[in-house]
Amino acid sequence: MQQTVVKIDLCRSKAFAGLHETKDPKIRTDTLKRLIEVAQPCFPESTKSYPEGSFYKADGDALYYLLDKPTVALRGAIEFMQLWFHEVPSLPDCRVFLDRSTIDTLEVAGRIELTGPAFENISVVEKGRQEGQIYLTNNLLESIDTTMARFVFLENVSPRQGSKLELYSAAFDDPRTVGDTSLVHALFVAHPKAAEARDRLFELFLIEYLLDKETIKSLADFVSWAEAKQYSLPARSDLERLLKNSPSFENRGGHWFLSATARSELNAARSSPKSG
Repeated sequence: MQQTVVKIDLCRSKAFAGLHETKDPKIRTDTLKRLIEVAQPCFPESTKSYPEGSFYKADGDALYYLLDKPTVALRGAIEFMQLWFHEVPSLPDCRVFLDRSTIDTLEVAGRIELTGPAFENISVVEKGRQEGQIYLTNNLLESIDTTMARFVFLENVSPRQGSKLELYSAAFDDPRTVGDTSLVHALFVAHPKAAEARDRLFELFLIEYLLDKETIKSLADFVSWAEAKQYSLPARSDLERLLKNSPSFENRGGHWFLSATARSELNAARSSPKSG
């Protein structure tokens, strides 16, 4: 039976609990309860366990739901991510993974256990992924209403020998980006003629980071830094394109640095007399 698997993963949960459990020994349980409370209204029949309902299990710091309709699953994931950001700002952020495959059931000690490629695929693609994002595979993308979000290709993944997946992120109406939706439109949805201006803005973010940190060892480090400053960012593939194509950057030993040209231009700008 084909089912869409939704995994909601609470990020940095162990570190968060470690900071608070001395004062609040029930912090892990209370956080999981809050996660369930926010997620339940987002998915149909979520108060019932699978197969009668959509809820599968709460596994430590993660929730699993199974749904027949891929579009309903994605809509629920988007709604959850929007609610979590607004309603629980004091807790760590989440990320969501969706895949679709055949699912087999196995009863163990009176409990239903599920197996299927989707669970294996998610366990592979989730490693090292950025929080605050929704990730989905081409298995799902082929079956959903593509007007719900913009889908950004990230990379090809091989979860098993002879198996290949395309991994995407869903660029939904995300309150994590900026509060001014007109700015979001200008940066991400505007006319293609504005692409050069958008690229220049993101290039300046990269330059600012390099002036502060000297080198970009991984894009994950840059993304974390930019999120702390509440900068809106494009897809990781766009950042990689900027680093490779802009004369402001150069790669040495697998790390990115400001190019000699960029440093020369910056030094010239700093030494030029300021008007006014």
